[in-house]
Amino acid sequence: MTSSKKEQSWKKRVFQDKWENLYFFTEVKDKIQCCICQQTIAVPKEYNVRRHNDTIHREKYDGFTGKIREEKVQQLKAAFAKQRHFFSGINKSSVNSVRASFVISEMIAKSLRPFTEGLFVKECLMKASEILCPDRKKVSEGISLSANTVACRITDLADNMQKQLIQISKDFEAFSIALDESTDVSDTAQCAVFIRGWIANLNITEEIART
Repeated sequence: MTSSKKEQSWKKRVFQDKWENLYFFTEVKDKIQCCICQQTIAVPKEYNVRRHNDTIHREKYDGFTGKIREEKVQQLKAAFAKQRHFFSGINKSSVNSVRASFVISEMIAKSLRPFTEGLFVKECLMKASEILCPDRKKVSEGISLSANTVACRITDLADNMQKQLIQISKDFEAFSIALDESTDVSDTAQCAVFIRGWIANLNITEEIART
């Protein structure tokens, strides 16, 4: 194949702006996507794009011509972009809500408070949101702090800390362990485990685990 033919073949596999008005296709994050049904085309060739439009959308959208067709394309692209941003915002908000749930659960555990305190904390957050930022109240509502959730979060945090400690302890040159038993406010026995270890570069690691 000559260089000119290779160049022409390559151009056929790259998104072309004319496909927007001709076939209602746009490029989203290096993907060729239909503005109407949001289906992607695996191989970006004009034949594939045209076949998709002719097979699925031509009968309904072939009547749009000229300026009206251009406006329809922009309308579909705007709606498509709005939908992407909406779901992106939901995902980000969901991640932040889970993160907040972990942080609050950790604080509850460190203060030795009952798991049910999570519901009280959430109620406080919602009341504060009503006063300080009413438009963000739903963010506080999305933070899961039920007793079961707090218990699961604390268990996950403990498991993660244990895994980290096991990994770090593999490099310990020496370590020491101290135990201290006492009772909490509910007269339940608590055992505090203090672990200190150091590695070759004299970096000291200290952890406290309560059981």
